[in-house]
Amino acid sequence: MAAVALSSFLIFEIRQGAGPSLVHLLSVWTLISLACAVYFIRSGNVRAHKGFMIGTFLGLAGAGAGAFAPGRMLYAFFFA
Repeated sequence: MAAVALSSFLIFEIRQGAGPSLVHLLSVWTLISLACAVYFIRSGNVRAHKGFMIGTFLGLAGAGAGAFAPGRMLYAFFFA
């Protein structure tokens, strides 16, 4: 997840090179969430770790579902 979040900072086609978009904000949150999850599991707080990991997974699933919205490239690839 960290590698994908970091690689998203190289994508600027969404706003035609006009700078960061909502995807970049979500990538920042993903990196923060992963760092918190690692911190909490290393400090022994399994409940907080579990919460951050579930939240990160649900965010990933939501982003994946959004990629299939009409008008997006994956929608056109699979359904057009």
